Amino acid sequence: MAQAYYQTAPVQCPLQRTELYMHLFLRQAAAGPNRNQAEILNPKVQPSGFGVTAASDWTIADRLEPSAKIVARAKGFHMQTGITNTSWYTSFNMVFEDER
Repeated sequence: MAQAYYQTAPVQCPLQRTELYMHLFLRQAAAGPNRNQAEILNPKVQPSGFGVTAASDWTIADRLEPSAKIVARAKGFHMQTGITNTSWYTSFNMVFEDER
């Protein structure tokens, strides 16, 4: 029987688990005065828009109303990845701005 090169010990304090449920609303505006994304690459090799890539700085609010407080921003990009259908790959970092 092989000898173990490690030991385990009981935990001195109980593990704590905290859950937080938030309802947040991401606002994506591709056009208009409050636009928060821009197309940065359009290869125009497919009529379906395959390969179109856009950079985004979307706002994340605590409510749907126009007067809602912006609590975070989603900064990243999204790319159309479907040749025969419209499907998108999205990647972003969520940066909180509110102290709550």
